[in-house]
Amino acid sequence: MKNYPGILLAFFLLISSCIKEKANQVLVTNRTPEENKIIQLADNQNYRYPDGFNITNVGYYENTISVTRLSERKNSWHELSTNDRAQALAWSDSSDKYSSDHRAVIFEIETEKYFEIKRQSTSNVNDVLFSRVHKTSYFLPLFDLFNPLDTIGVYHGQLDSSKAKEFVEYLWSGGTIGDCSCKVIESQMIEYDDYFGQHIESFNVTGSGDSGGWDSIFVHDNYFRLDKHTRMLTFTSKVVDAFAGNE
Repeated sequence: MKNYPGILLAFFLLISSCIKEKANQVLVTNRTPEENKIIQLADNQNYRYPDGFNITNVGYYENTISVTRLSERKNSWHELSTNDRAQALAWSDSSDKYSSDHRAVIFEIETEKYFEIKRQSTSNVNDVLFSRVHKTSYFLPLFDLFNPLDTIGVYHGQLDSSKAKEFVEYLWSGGTIGDCSCKVIESQMIEYDDYFGQHIESFNVTGSGDSGGWDSIFVHDNYFRLDKHTRMLTFTSKVVDAFAGNE
């Protein structure tokens, strides 16, 4: 007996595949020059930031969750700040105490922006954590990572466009507010009479072309406003484009 259901199924799968391929070809053909540029950046494994971006190595910023025992943690996540090195070390020690793995202190540094305690696992030398605490004299964080970002905090550094740009890009690249999976297309600071405004255009890729599907690319316009009088940094973000990536 002929296998008509199997033949029909194979036919419909073939038609469906052709339709999908045709749709993807249209998506690729209709890309704008800007989208094609983003595709190139997405495919470049060595690209992360544009030239001139102030890059800080990613660290783990101690917070109200990390320094509190599990049974006492509340539904809020605020990064900590201090000007006291001993307090920063005490927070790092508390975070280590409540962590699943003990990491011993092997190095400490202090910068204008933060205290950093480098810790290494006692069971795995390749497991290294850069425990950080913001310096209040540079930045007082006010945001809650369990809620949408809007008011970021208070900047206490030098007020000029170059230093303001460095501040925002420090928060982004250091891991405080930047999405580690994003790549930055452009970062531009503009000074106004009462505030500094900075646009960071970024994109992230979802899905996996390796699995036979098509990656989706989402482009975000991130805007930071640093008030010159209050020194308050606020933030808004929106998706401005979305399109198919590579197969």
